[in-house]
Amino acid sequence: MAWYPALSFGWWGGRTLPGSRGRPVSFPVLLALCVEIVRSVAKGEVRLDIVAALSMSAALPFGETLAAAVVALMYSGGTFLESFAQGRARREMSDLLSRVPRTATRHRNGALDEVPLDDIAPGDLLLIRQGDVAPADGTVESAGGYCQSKSA
Repeated sequence: MAWYPALSFGWWGGRTLPGSRGRPVSFPVLLALCVEIVRSVAKGEVRLDIVAALSMSAALPFGETLAAAVVALMYSGGTFLESFAQGRARREMSDLLSRVPRTATRHRNGALDEVPLDDIAPGDLLLIRQGDVAPADGTVESAGGYCQSKSA
């Protein structure tokens, strides 16, 4: 592709070739991608973002603006989906951790006592109600339950 004497100016102030409509889209994504690569390399991580940056930076000088725009779209879409999935996983993990019991109902001397988990000892009998999460590992002493209902 030859350079023409009458070049148009892009929105960033640089010269562009006629028909280079994909460059304004690709350059900001490429710049953000390069910043992200520098940060990850500084942490000692090497990721596949380098491949996207190489393909975009190689496509632009050859006038393959559509290819660079497609890679930019795929990269930004992947980044969005990754952050969405990470937020959802964090929310699910928080919900799961909120269900962890902090106390247990211990049966001792004919009475039920609410005790912290640190006070549970091997051999203690624990009451686990329907729908409760088991507060400790153990064996089932009695699968049957006793239900007292005043309506009966």
